[in-house]
Amino acid sequence: MTSTPLARRLLPVLLLCGCNCGEERLAGAHGRLLADPSNIDFGAVTLGDQAVRHVVLTNAGTSPVAIVRVESAPGAFGFAQPPETIAAGASAEFAVVFAPEAEGAVQNTLTLRTDGDPDALDLPLAGAGVKVEPVCGVDLRVPAALAGADQTVEPLAMVRLDGSGSHTNPPGGTLKYDWRFVSRPAGSGATLNGAVARPTFVADAAGVFTVGLAVVDPNGCRSAESTVNVNVVPRGAVHLQLTWTVKHADVDLHYREPGGSWFDEIRQTDLFYSNFEENPDWGPGGRPDGNRRNDPTLDLDDLGESNLMENINHDAPFDGTFRVGVNYYCAHRNRSDQGPAVATLRIFLNHATTPAHEFTRQLTQRDMWEVADIVVSGPQITWREINSVQKTRNELGGCDDRTN
Repeated sequence: MTSTPLARRLLPVLLLCGCNCGEERLAGAHGRLLADPSNIDFGAVTLGDQAVRHVVLTNAGTSPVAIVRVESAPGAFGFAQPPETIAAGASAEFAVVFAPEAEGAVQNTLTLRTDGDPDALDLPLAGAGVKVEPVCGVDLRVPAALAGADQTVEPLAMVRLDGSGSHTNPPGGTLKYDWRFVSRPAGSGATLNGAVARPTFVADAAGVFTVGLAVVDPNGCRSAESTVNVNVVPRGAVHLQLTWTVKHADVDLHYREPGGSWFDEIRQTDLFYSNFEENPDWGPGGRPDGNRRNDPTLDLDDLGESNLMENINHDAPFDGTFRVGVNYYCAHRNRSDQGPAVATLRIFLNHATTPAHEFTRQLTQRDMWEVADIVVSGPQITWREINSVQKTRNELGGCDDRTN
């Protein structure tokens, strides 16, 4: 008998290459050997593992039966040495082992040669070797994602995220990064490159951005998601945010001082795109006072080509009633989208990250939507709905003449 590593794993297991278990036949014996089970299917067994099945040999004859030898082709099946002789009516057990060394199905036959009748007992064997990939979180440790600390910024700030504290387990491996917006404020069109350790994005709307980070290690194991909140807090006591649908629709945000007029370029009592680069000087009673802090600013102007968003901040408004308007200036020519646009105006008061109120209305070209009044009385700031629309002429020239 030849000893192999497989045989040594389950002693006394023998390789199926044949053995002579009893050299002398018992003359005139009439033993009859039966096996239970009569065939063995080991099913799928992982490479590197082994499966053991037990076979009960019973002598159903009237005299002892001798097992002369065991025969089989060499391979992944092995067996423990059966008894040399089994008395009439008696049973004995022996083990058969399957230890696959390669992927795929394997078949073999174990033949027990006896001096009984019949003189051979065949035991068909079957099994399959399978390769099982290690399981993340079971066989392999998953990496850890760290999205960084929460941040507070003003609208339009460039936000810089930092996931460089993420690591493999154990540390030292290379990671792939996967950032995403879990949630964004209403109206935001912000985007970020999610495949780098330190992405950036523009906080284009007031509210809370929740950003998630997951990392993947060289084994393909993905971490749990880590999140970071970016609180975008309006700088001004009054913050107005306008968004609209339909690209190429040129919709403008207007903010008028007490006693002012729409499209007023002379006295600049209306803050809109015309004085975007040089904000007006306002003061109580309609008199410029040189105090820039109580002047509003148009911080974002869009001609309908990119974010479809505009906003105005008024840091420290003086007492009075300020009116908010939205004008659908035009749909630029030579464009296919020249139909109605749905405009949404959000009013934020006293640095809140949620709007005090949100207005939505469908507009067509040359509509002037007077949305609401902002009423300031000392520290108290409130809003009052107007929500009326009237047609205007293009006060400042033709649509295609606009270059700012």
